[in-house]
Amino acid sequence: MKRQLTATLLALALTLGAAYGCAEAKYTPGTYESVVRGMGGKITFQIVLDETSIVSIEAVKHHETAGIGDRALESVIPAILEAQSTEVDAWSGATITSNAIKAAVEDAIAQATVQEAKYVPGVYESVVRGMGGKITFQIELSETAIVSIEAVKHHETAGIGDRALESVIPAILEAQSTEVDAWSGATITSNAIKAAVEDAIGQAKLAAE
Repeated sequence: MKRQLTATLLALALTLGAAYGCAEAKYTPGTYESVVRGMGGKITFQIVLDETSIVSIEAVKHHETAGIGDRALESVIPAILEAQSTEVDAWSGATITSNAIKAAVEDAIAQATVQEAKYVPGVYESVVRGMGGKITFQIELSETAIVSIEAVKHHETAGIGDRALESVIPAILEAQSTEVDAWSGATITSNAIKAAVEDAIGQAKLAAE
């Protein structure tokens, strides 16, 4: 009977250990830096994440008010680490600092979140019609993001169409989406840029199938 009980307990321990050890990775492990605005100006945080959890949060540079903002740092950081979530109470009287800590952690998590591959990485060429004729774009995609957009050949009007290129391309890269505003006065060129990016994404998705 004792042998059977021991064997049962051992099997249960092994099962639980395997389940714990096989926890699905949520983050790419590393130290992530996030700069956010607090009550006293910018706060620089270094946040360590392992594959499944928030390991540490450190405010490496800040100018928060002694006795108020720094109390929020001392209170909110341990609360986040314990809860493994930013859904914790703010420190009374230091809401801005408290929210800055939460924003920094959320930013680090966004940086570290393991994303499923969406595209076949590569440089994709797309030819679309702009205001001045055909525009040839080369668009680089990684597995999960739009890396770069370059108009390698175009005849858009100087001071109008080329301003759209200078404005809309960075906006798409920042948003990681073509749902951005067109450049005023150069809607056709703006829409051509968006169409080229969407075409490249379509090519990269087809290649992945």
